[in-house]
Amino acid sequence: MIYFAIDIGSSTTTIYEKGRGLVLKESTLIAIEETKNGEMIKAVGDEAKELMQFPIANVKIYSPIKEAEIKSRDKLTALVRAFFEKVIGSGAVGGNSVKGSGTKASKGAKKASKSAVSKAQSSTLGAKFAVICCVPTGASEKDKATYFHSLKEAGADEVHLLPHSLALANYLNLLHSHVPCFAISMGHGATDFAIIGNVLKDVYDRGRKEILTGCTINIGGSLLNASLTNYVAEHNFFEISSRTADIARQEIGTLQQNDQSSLIINGRNLLTSRSDEMRLNSLLIREAITPYFLQICTVIDTMLKFVDKKTEEWLAQTGIYLAGGLSQTHGLDIFIKHHLGLNIKLADDPLNAVVIGAGRLWDSKEHFDATVALSD
Repeated sequence: MIYFAIDIGSSTTTIYEKGRGLVLKESTLIAIEETKNGEMIKAVGDEAKELMQFPIANVKIYSPIKEAEIKSRDKLTALVRAFFEKVIGSGAVGGNSVKGSGTKASKGAKKASKSAVSKAQSSTLGAKFAVICCVPTGASEKDKATYFHSLKEAGADEVHLLPHSLALANYLNLLHSHVPCFAISMGHGATDFAIIGNVLKDVYDRGRKEILTGCTINIGGSLLNASLTNYVAEHNFFEISSRTADIARQEIGTLQQNDQSSLIINGRNLLTSRSDEMRLNSLLIREAITPYFLQICTVIDTMLKFVDKKTEEWLAQTGIYLAGGLSQTHGLDIFIKHHLGLNIKLADDPLNAVVIGAGRLWDSKEHFDATVALSD
C-alpha cells in the first residue's frame, strides 16, 4: 500500500507521499476536448494551464473547484485520477520526485470520458494506495461526500478526509500539546479558520484536540485579484488581466501604510481602447484589498467570542498561526496586531504546510488514530 496526502486547492493541487515528501504540485485545471465520442481529456495540470494561452477549437479549460466549492464531480475525479497516474502509473513511486512536471496525462487518463470516470478501478493504476484528503473546515456534508467518492472513483483503496486546520496544526506540532491553537489557512479560493483545543470526554480521558469552532469564507487570492482588477478600471480607467493583478499583488501588494513600491504593468487604456502601460503603486493595491482583510479580522474576533475565557486567554498568549499563499501578504502580521492585538506566526513553508501536515500523520498510527480516524 502506498500512502498519500492530497490538497486540492482552487489554484494548485499538491500530493505528498509517505517516505518521499512532495511528489506533485500542479495547477488544478483540466482541459476537455469535445469529440463525437464525448468528452476526452486533452491535458491536466500545468499543461492545461499552458493551453489557456493558446486556445484550441473544441477544447475548454475547467477548474473543478472554485472558492472551496466543488463545481464538477466528474471533472474532479478525472483530474485527480490523472494526477495519481502521473505519480503511480508513470512508475514515479520509488524514483525521483515529481514537482510540477507538466507532463501529459497518461493514455489511460486521456481516454477517460465522463461516464468512464465513474467506473474507475484502482487496479488500473497498478498499485493500491490510501489517501488523506485535506478539505475545508467549513465544507458541507455534500462536498465531503463528493471528495470521498471522487477519490474512490479515481482509484484510491482507502480515503480519509481531514480539515485543513487540523493538517496545519499537525505540521506545526500543535495537535498533541495541551495548549489550544488558532490555525488559519489562506488560499487562492478561500480562507479556512479553526480554533483547536482539548476536549475531555470523561474523567479517564487525557484529552484530545478537536475543532472547537471553525469556518471557511470565500476570501482568497482570486477574489483579491478580481477586486484589484475592478479597482484599477474604476480609478485609473485601465483594464488589466487577472494574471497581471495576481503578479502585481504578490510583488508589491502590502498592508503597510508607508510602503511606496510601484510596478509597470501592461493592459488596455479604457479611454483610448488601445494597449498601454501604467505605473501601479502599492497604495492603490492596499486600498483594493484592505476591506477583505478587515473581514478576516472580523471573523477572527467573532470566533474568539465562541470559546471559553481560559481558551481565549491562551490564544492571546500563543497568537495565530497562518499558512497559505495569502498569508504571505506583506504587512499582514502588523495589520492583525493593530486591529486585534494578536501576534502572528507564519508557517516556515506556508504554501505546502497543510499537505505536509496531513502526510506526516501516516508516520504515527497513534497520531493518525487520534486525528484522522476521528475526522472521518
